[in-house]
Amino acid sequence: MEHRNVLRVVDLHKSFRGHEVLRGVEFDLAPGELFGIIGENGAGKSPLLRVLAGELPADRGDALYAGRLGYCPQKIVLNDELTPDQHLALFRRAYGLRSLEHANQLVERLGYERHRSVKAGLLSGGTRQKLNLTIALMHDPDVVLMDEPYQGFDWDNYLNFWSIAEELRDRGRSVLIISHLAHDTARFDRLHKLREGRLTTEEAVDPPAVGAPALERTAIEQATADGEPAVGKPSTQKGTRTATAKATGATRRPEPPAARTVGAVRKTVGRAAATARKVTGA
Repeated sequence: MEHRNVLRVVDLHKSFRGHEVLRGVEFDLAPGELFGIIGENGAGKSPLLRVLAGELPADRGDALYAGRLGYCPQKIVLNDELTPDQHLALFRRAYGLRSLEHANQLVERLGYERHRSVKAGLLSGGTRQKLNLTIALMHDPDVVLMDEPYQGFDWDNYLNFWSIAEELRDRGRSVLIISHLAHDTARFDRLHKLREGRLTTEEAVDPPAVGAPALERTAIEQATADGEPAVGKPSTQKGTRTATAKATGATRRPEPPAARTVGAVRKTVGRAAATARKVTGA
């Protein structure tokens, strides 16, 4: 890997049941870059990010990174019996952090301080996503992979998310964001489209004119299910894991100790949730 690149993806292939979803995906990600990948539903965006994060093995190819990796998946796995504070305490140990100072700043920035002691199962979808994002960023990673990271956010939190992403870029972090929305592409330094398993370069689209903010707001609110439901309604969201991950591909780098620890935390969280369901009869 060249020094200037913190993520290099080379000839990445992935198939499911004989259907080739990724067909030789290649790109580099440099420090201080906000990189976007868009595509229609079913184009293979989430499988690509899961391969990059180490959740799925590649059939062929390499995904290599340098530094700490943060991963915010589209689908969220939280222990419904644990509060946000308890989740952060678990991941503090997993990441080997001395304190939760940065995590606390993110909680305040994302505006869910009053829900820190509420069990995750009673949080709204938007608040669960805020916790998901906090877990991905609390260790100040060098490379951040995010899949639809603003799902469930209302308009103000959507703008807040982009402010955080741009600050990460300005601090020299490398940020890759996957989305099916193409109206806000001017925010990216580079933009690619995943089509038929391959990446193609896309032109950035300028944001709506100042005189037409309602159009942009309406599009986002529709895409995020018109903001967050009220706290207290149990979430029905199911999905994959939240954690840092290893490089993956035909030739894998050894899994770092931090990733192994995070994997153990994920398993512990899952076992605790299953035990709680058995005890309560849920």
